[in-house]
Amino acid sequence: RALVVWVGISLAGSTPGLLRPMPPDRPQVVFFEVGQGDASLVQGRDAVLVIDTGSGPSDGSGGGQLVRGLRAMGVDSIDVLAVTHADLDHRAGSSRVLAALPVEELWLPRSAIEDAPLVALSDEALKRGTQVLWLATDARRTQRGDLEIDVLWPPPSVSSKVASRNESSLVLRVLV
Repeated sequence: RALVVWVGISLAGSTPGLLRPMPPDRPQVVFFEVGQGDASLVQGRDAVLVIDTGSGPSDGSGGGQLVRGLRAMGVDSIDVLAVTHADLDHRAGSSRVLAALPVEELWLPRSAIEDAPLVALSDEALKRGTQVLWLATDARRTQRGDLEIDVLWPPPSVSSKVASRNESSLVLRVLV
């Protein structure tokens, strides 16, 4: 019976009441299995950065695995959600993440400021009270908790009309 209950609870995406997620030693970087796509967690002692949200439908409703994984890791809010570019394998779970967890800031590549899917994501985030920043390499080093974050790409002069989404992706360096 206990196994059946455990399987049912696991499929529902939560942990049994007696087992609380244990916060791991920090800082840490976790790469989530999200199918064809990317989703990463950079967790400092007092800051959480999520980079990309994996694949799914174009309405952004993917990300169920990511949300369950973040909760299992003890994440209950996100300081920064960075979406590197608008391809579905990087942004398709973003709406689900924004709906499931409080997100302080959404970071997007300035080179994609006219890319319709990221503009729609930006509008959704703003409606939820999330601050939206369109970043390029002219951004200063940013401190979020104990994480120092630099924007390495794209330069301000790169346009999504000139370069592919991959070539104009947001690239970050995180120092702890």
